[in-house]
Amino acid sequence: IGAFPSAATGLVVPALRDLRARHAELECTVREHEPEDGIPLLRSGALDVLVSERYDDVAPAPVGGLDEHALLSEPLLLIAPADRVVAERIGLRSSAVDPVDLRELADAPWIAGLAGTQFAAALEHACRSAGFAPRVVHRADDATLHHALVAAGLGIGLPPALACAGAEGVRYARVEPAPPRRHVAALVRRGADRRPAVAAALAALGAQTAA
Repeated sequence: IGAFPSAATGLVVPALRDLRARHAELECTVREHEPEDGIPLLRSGALDVLVSERYDDVAPAPVGGLDEHALLSEPLLLIAPADRVVAERIGLRSSAVDPVDLRELADAPWIAGLAGTQFAAALEHACRSAGFAPRVVHRADDATLHHALVAAGLGIGLPPALACAGAEGVRYARVEPAPPRRHVAALVRRGADRRPAVAAALAALGAQTAA
């Protein structure tokens, strides 16, 4: 099973725990992959399941010829320093307001995803829809690093809700205008969901999403 980091942590690991309890004979291996590099591995047979993502208004990785099983749709949330003084120092004036007007953050330092990723493109799209280009000072796809940079007062970000795990020193808020939503799905080769092992994995992922 391939998955990007926040889905691996929030969905795949709990699903594997349940699979081990239900199907002791089923062996599963997790590999961290973004959709762009995971889809070719899925097509080649190196992966059996890939938990993938796409964003509204952002060109997705091509999934033609694969079966897609929707798992969840989620918003992007503003992540900012919890300390009001630190938040105001980097330009977050409405620190007690939810939702936050994205247009007030035009001069703030932003933490974006790695260049060329859908995550990075989603932030660019959200900010341009609010009338400005983000001033990107750091780039990180890893949620732990993202949170550490924000908690240190080095910038703000717009990660998907699944990556917002409640770290110390940060707070989350909705923003307006609404940014692109992220859609998470499990991809398999066409017809592979008829295999008992793959079907069990998909069922376990679906159960975690419902929970």
